[in-house]
Amino acid sequence: MGVHLIGVIAWMGGTWAALVVGRANPGASRPTLGFIVRQQAAIYRTLVGPGAMLTVLSGLFLTLQLYGGATSVGGLPRPLMVMQLTGMVGGVIALVAVLPTAMRVSRIDPAGEYAAAFDRLRSNLRLWALASAVLGMIAVVASAM
Repeated sequence: MGVHLIGVIAWMGGTWAALVVGRANPGASRPTLGFIVRQQAAIYRTLVGPGAMLTVLSGLFLTLQLYGGATSVGGLPRPLMVMQLTGMVGGVIALVAVLPTAMRVSRIDPAGEYAAAFDRLRSNLRLWALASAVLGMIAVVASAM
């Protein structure tokens, strides 16, 4: 249970921190945007990715341990099912969409010939990260019910 909570804290805290860092300086110059994106990528690589992986894997383990198998869905409380579904989808989004996009955009020169690709990937990163964070927060709220 402690491992699961640590994963949630790293995933949610890292995602919200990266989103705030991205919005902290809206009129930043292109080189500064490159620096900001590299900082966000470091947050995603060190906190969000491992946190989401830890959360998803420990959540599956806890479900199997506490309820004897994934096929016993009829006996699960509804808030627990909401937590599992939203947590799983949010975690998968973090691992499959957010992390690779963050790594990709951090390697692009924001002022060079790929500036349009940089802007597009940065926008996609923001949307995927927000989707993952909202689903993760729904899971946190459902777990408290």
